[in-house]
Amino acid sequence: PCIMGEEPHFMIDKEGVFYTFAPGNIITGDNLYYLLGFLCSRTFYFCFRKYYMGGGIDGEVKTNRILSFPIPFPSNCNYASSIIELAEKASNCKKQDLYEELEKLVQKAYQFSDDEIEIINYFSLKVR
Repeated sequence: PCIMGEEPHFMIDKEGVFYTFAPGNIITGDNLYYLLGFLCSRTFYFCFRKYYMGGGIDGEVKTNRILSFPIPFPSNCNYASSIIELAEKASNCKKQDLYEELEKLVQKAYQFSDDEIEIINYFSLKVR
């Protein structure tokens, strides 16, 4: 959706049963589960909301801002295969512990310090 509330909302539609109205977006291509792992993380939400959202409406997502968000290429990420595997599992069963494990991998991929991770996690609890 154009307005992201308290958390990111991204999904993969393998059956082709969902559609979107403007201003929703459909993304195609390679490494979609890798991308989904990042886009559904608290880390993405924190960084995106803090530094990439804009347009005057709180929580508004602009496509060009998502395109400029830095996500490591899978070929440059030591955790790519694990992120893909966990994102696929998490999207199929919605288990919270899988999302927590995925979150840790995303934070490792960005090489965040413990202090930075604490800030992101604190923000996530505060927003909800």
